[in-house]
Amino acid sequence: MKRQQQKDELISILWKLKNAASGNHAVAVNFHDLLHDRKARSSFLEEAANSPFSEIRHAAHRARELDRNGSLD
Repeated sequence: MKRQQQKDELISILWKLKNAASGNHAVAVNFHDLLHDRKARSSFLEEAANSPFSEIRHAAHRARELDRNGSLD
């Protein structure tokens, strides 16, 4: 049950970050890739972790923590 909650939380965070990034036309984000491509997800979260916005940085750090636990595997 806890693993499913972590997976759901990670998916929710990725969705929110993807929507935040879509306002920046230089960043093209495919949600399917974020869910299924660990490399793309890692790169995306690295960029988000360096955002000038604290909410985005916080969300990215939480997503990275969940991703390290293998929530989507």
